[in-house]
Amino acid sequence: MTPADYPFNTASQGRRSIERYAKQYIGASDEATGVWHGKDAADKRNIGTGEKSFPFANAPFDVIGMDTHTMHCVGTLIIEGSHGLLAPI
Repeated sequence: MTPADYPFNTASQGRRSIERYAKQYIGASDEATGVWHGKDAADKRNIGTGEKSFPFANAPFDVIGMDTHTMHCVGTLIIEGSHGLLAPI
């Protein structure tokens, strides 16, 4: 291959094509999903296929989720307690 041949003749030198392929493969492959996102994520891909049952909640707070974000600011979170008291965090 010469510098005039693809992928050497593009600005990204084929990196974007490989990145698109990898994202598509990870999204479509159960094994790759497990490696990249964990066994739980791979198992949840099977919901509705009859291969694995969905873990239903049996009691309050059995199934919860948390998503973290970074906020570049200074602030206070105030939570109301059990007797109506406000607690700054």
